[in-house]
Amino acid sequence: MNDRHQPALLGGIFIGVLSALPFVNAGNCCCCLWVVLGGVLVTYLEQQRQPGPIDVAGVVRAGLLAGVIGAVIATVLEIVFSAALKPWIGPAQQRLVEQLLDWIPNIPADLREQMSNPQPAATVAAGRIVGLFFLVLIDGLFAMLGALLGSAIFKKTTPPAPPTAEA
Repeated sequence: MNDRHQPALLGGIFIGVLSALPFVNAGNCCCCLWVVLGGVLVTYLEQQRQPGPIDVAGVVRAGLLAGVIGAVIATVLEIVFSAALKPWIGPAQQRLVEQLLDWIPNIPADLREQMSNPQPAATVAAGRIVGLFFLVLIDGLFAMLGALLGSAIFKKTTPPAPPTAEA
């Protein structure tokens, strides 16, 4: 990527890392907080690069790119984190599912068995791909909204025209 895409790349890294970190990712429950702030960051960085007002349409496109980059980074990091933390979280997660199944009455036996057993790798992979597709759409949209919000906050006004000398 060239220098022109640097704000989008940095915004995407911001979105992806904070959206994937365990516990920190809960911030996205509050109106996609990290995604919107990533879009605002794109606008801020873009405005710092230019002496005059920014092109709002260009910043919104950069926000979209940041959202897509962030979705891909978040998905990859979530896969890494889930694999790394599985020995510690897996047994606790299994106990939680068993307690939930005991608590909910009238669950059909086949559904109870399906929820109790781990899913095949192909099913998990397909779920990740579908999840990535939706995450790209949602993160792209909210990062664009964040960039638009950022343009309202950080956009510099056009300096007044210098006075002309009249003869």
